[in-house]
Amino acid sequence: MYWISSAILSFCFFLQCYSYRHIVYKKIEVKQGAIRGEVYETENGIQAEAYRGIPYAEPPLPVRKSSWRGTRDALNDSSICYQVHQQISKIKHIPQSEDCLYLNVFTPNSSIRSDTLPVLVWIHGGSWTSGYANSDINVDVLTENFLSRGIIFVSVNYRLGALGFMHNMHDETANYGLWDVLMSLSWIKRNIQKFGGDPNNITLMGQSSGAASVGLIALTKRSKGLVHRAIIISGFISSDWATHRMGKYGLDSDRLVGFYKAIFDPEHKANLNSLEALGLYNLQFFNECKATVGSEDTERKCRKLRECLKDNSAESERAFDCVKKYANFSNKIIRDALIYLDFPRLYVDKDLVELPADDLIQQARMPIMIGVMKHEWGNRPETFYDLPPNSTLNANEVKRLLGKCVRRTFNKLDFESKVESRLEPLVDEVFRRYFKFDDEDEKHHATEIMNQFRKIESDLQMVSPCQKEIDVYALNNQPVYAFSFDYIPQGVVNYQEDSPRNNMLLE
Repeated sequence: MYWISSAILSFCFFLQCYSYRHIVYKKIEVKQGAIRGEVYETENGIQAEAYRGIPYAEPPLPVRKSSWRGTRDALNDSSICYQVHQQISKIKHIPQSEDCLYLNVFTPNSSIRSDTLPVLVWIHGGSWTSGYANSDINVDVLTENFLSRGIIFVSVNYRLGALGFMHNMHDETANYGLWDVLMSLSWIKRNIQKFGGDPNNITLMGQSSGAASVGLIALTKRSKGLVHRAIIISGFISSDWATHRMGKYGLDSDRLVGFYKAIFDPEHKANLNSLEALGLYNLQFFNECKATVGSEDTERKCRKLRECLKDNSAESERAFDCVKKYANFSNKIIRDALIYLDFPRLYVDKDLVELPADDLIQQARMPIMIGVMKHEWGNRPETFYDLPPNSTLNANEVKRLLGKCVRRTFNKLDFESKVESRLEPLVDEVFRRYFKFDDEDEKHHATEIMNQFRKIESDLQMVSPCQKEIDVYALNNQPVYAFSFDYIPQGVVNYQEDSPRNNMLLE
């Protein structure tokens, strides 16, 4: 195992910016047909090539993209996959579509490159609810730190939210977004030589949920021959937020049907009220099938869906067929609402995710670079932990709040009630490890308490799973390059206090 300086990783994070000027077009033949990209030059005079919006598959299965005639322009970014809870203003203005399975290839200029080059494939993060292939990428920084060093860079779109991570209980399929990534890797394997890349030297890199995706792809038998090493940044399949562990996964086909029935069927009034209680939206708006974007087609599909569900109310599989046929996932309000069924996670489908996470990592078979950031999950506000701002708390008050946090975690994992008897000793042990009170009357400021709560969550959700995966890879005699990235940028942290996700977790 080798520890890598955080400075080496500093170029892995980019801000969206396009400062280069176009120079000339470049044509390449891939398996499906010809594409036309562009040669560009950075402000520092480095030339490279960009091929954007290359289709690699078609939803919903996915399947390989069919061939085309003539030359297809690869000059502009494609539509991005449907987003959920668009917090970043720039996303709101980018076209979104279910037709989003495209990738981008950035490569050193063919006039100056020589040998077959290593390939780095980037999988974006975003809780499997947001993000896209080129989010957070600065092309100048990318060019100077990767392309100029002889590395080809590929970024990939994959489906998100319910479209990407729903479990279809009727055919036992799931993890569609990860199947998308796998399909993109298959495309890269078949075509990357056309761009000067080595199909036998592909590294997969991701951050947050993208890193958990990378961790899964690096382990599944389905990826053999497609990936040769992995870089995992702040996202681990053994974290409870990443992989469904026990109990019922809420983002499944039956609950999806139930969601729409709650809108249309008076018999499901209780469910409808519970959704309205979340402050989600005015469900009557949909119950009346009013067009949400001024489209007659939207209203027609809405009415068709209501009629179809009514005719097939007793048959779950046929009701789900109704949803697949008529549900309007282009409607942002619907997509945001579906997140309240459950947050997307990897589901053990016994195929792509063949085993539970702790068992799956025992199959470690390739070199990895893996690590965490300083102050992971450090953007939680005091209110997230029910800490009154600017207050002081004694030991008993801290224990009470700590108990609520521990129970919330256990309840989320659907532990049986018999575990309750073991929670109090657990809370006592966590309290002793993270808090120092000389006596019960001593008080500490809420800010100090909040920092320790953040550390607990960081250790639970990031540091401990990271160390677990490091240990298993090392035991399997795989090279492990571990890092701790401690650079903290200047500026204000966005706490997203009104984020629906935070609101949901506070319940």
